[in-house]
Amino acid sequence: MATPAKKKKINKTSTLTTQIQPVTEPTAQPITEPINQSTSIQKLKKKKKKIISESIIIENQQEQEQSQIQSQPQSQSQPQSQSPKGSLAYSRELVNRYGFRVLYTGYWVNTIREIIFCVTYFGVYEHSKQFLLYIDAVNKNSIPLVFSILIAGGLAGVGGWLASFPLDVIKSNIQKQPLTFVEDRLAKTKVPLTKRIGAKDEFIFRINKKGFSSLYAGIGPSLLRAFLVSGTRFLAYEYAYDWLCKLEHRFIKQ
Repeated sequence: MATPAKKKKINKTSTLTTQIQPVTEPTAQPITEPINQSTSIQKLKKKKKKIISESIIIENQQEQEQSQIQSQPQSQSQPQSQSPKGSLAYSRELVNRYGFRVLYTGYWVNTIREIIFCVTYFGVYEHSKQFLLYIDAVNKNSIPLVFSILIAGGLAGVGGWLASFPLDVIKSNIQKQPLTFVEDRLAKTKVPLTKRIGAKDEFIFRINKKGFSSLYAGIGPSLLRAFLVSGTRFLAYEYAYDWLCKLEHRFIKQ
């Protein structure tokens, strides 16, 4: 049997051992924590460097784009501020660059087209007007004079365009060809001249490649426009001529 004094000694030693044990256990923990903190700091520094480098690259790209926009001419960067050129300005530019003859590109085709158009135009008008007036006289004022003039003028416009439309198509294609067949006086580098497209070449090309119907491409809207415009034109002409004749008779009587 142990005495009470011995029990007290044993309890004291046990308490001492329990107090000493927690001091020896956490020896390895303080060493690992600083290492983890240093690695996380290094990672943050790397991320900051990446972010800074990316922002610098983006700023440089934006500066380059701004400099390119500012270096563009006014016609590209500010198209609305540029005043449009007129026919005189374009004619001066063409004469200075290609000479005076470039203004007469397609002249002979257009002249022949105008001859055919005018002969058909006024011939159809006079004959159709006389025919309508004859019908009106036979049927005793069945057709008013206004309608006879409008119909005769419309038929004249349709007939004129039907007769001259193929030449108008050829003329338009000749005039829209690039001006590479004429020497550019203001060009810094000389470009070899190409063959000039003539009326014969354009006619053969359209007949062989696209057929005869290509000479009448877009004829429908042109005929409708010609009927309306020519009818009102001849109506204005007839009434203006009649008014001028009456005015002349008044001055002669006075």
